[in-house]
Amino acid sequence: WYITAGQNQLFDTFPCQKHEFSSSGPGRLKGDLYWRVTTPYGGERERTAVQEFVADEKHAGILYNHDNEFLHYQDDWYILAYQPNEYALVYYRGTNDAWDGYGGAVVYTRAKVLPEEYVPELKEACKKVKGLKWDDFVLTDNTCGKLAKNVVSEEIERDATILRLDLEELENDVELGLYGLPTEIKAIETDLEKEIRVIEKTIAKDEKLIEKAIAKDEELINNELKDVGTQLGKFLRFGSSSK
Repeated sequence: WYITAGQNQLFDTFPCQKHEFSSSGPGRLKGDLYWRVTTPYGGERERTAVQEFVADEKHAGILYNHDNEFLHYQDDWYILAYQPNEYALVYYRGTNDAWDGYGGAVVYTRAKVLPEEYVPELKEACKKVKGLKWDDFVLTDNTCGKLAKNVVSEEIERDATILRLDLEELENDVELGLYGLPTEIKAIETDLEKEIRVIEKTIAKDEKLIEKAIAKDEELINNELKDVGTQLGKFLRFGSSSK
């Protein structure tokens, strides 16, 4: 079945609305829903959902879709008009955590395009609901061709792919860098040890030179002291003789 006309342009007039219905038993209806949405840049995205309905015990034309986890939404369908295997006019009301009392109406047909011969019947059936007018309905596009794309979305997807590849390459570089880090640290430690040994040898050599210089200075001082002692002894001896 296709939605070929919708009243609420927020929910009912998406392109390519193809819904397949099945029943698991009396009074039960399951809908596998497919539709497309138009992106702000003119592209299209596919959407799907599954809805399960239970018929009212007294009125088979009223269907309830309750007990849903997503936003705890509840939809009640009212079949305003129906021709077997031709069309069904559905008026619905719903509530969820974000919006209480939303609603709209759609026309299901087997054909992708609404047959014009059913319009008078549909227009008359709309009068069953206060405020519902056929003139507010919009015909939908069910050509369901190749998904429309746009340059902007393609560029965004391409940039995202490039960014993802760059991130993967960066992760590989980081992993390789971390893997080689211990080797680099070991090389640095080896170089430092060599420099420390060179410095130690230089210090040891300088210490020996300093020791030699000190020893030489001590020797010179001792020699000078000896000379002074000798001169002083001569002076004292000389002084004693003159008396």
